[in-house]
Formats: sequence, C-alpha cells, structure tokens
Amino acid sequence: MPTDEFDNRESLAILFRVSQSAKTRDLAYDFVKQNWDALVAKLPTDTGSFLPFVAGGYCDTGHR
Repeated sequence: MPTDEFDNRESLAILFRVSQSAKTRDLAYDFVKQNWDALVAKLPTDTGSFLPFVAGGYCDTGHR
C-alpha cells in the first residue's frame, strides 16, 4: 500500500527504476496492479497515465 514516506515524484522514480531490471520488474508490475487505485489517487492529475509504462520491461521476445 502506498504511503506518504516518499515524495510522490521520488516514489515514481523508484518504481520506474525497479521496473527496468529483469530481476525486479515483477515486483514493480505486481505493486502497480495491486495498488492502482491508491496510486492514481495520490499522484498529481493525469500522472497515473504513465503507470502502464512500468510493464515496458516485458516488451521482449520471451514475453511476446
């Protein structure tokens, strides 16, 4: 569950960084799926539209 421990902008940077590694992208993707509503509620207007890019690491031959 998202908290106020980090500034929202820092939280997004952490989330997207974790999503770029094959070792941790499942964690980022699962977090977004499980917390979508809470994330969108806490992020500035329309910023939630960037959350699907967390799954960008799955755009490879193995996940096609």
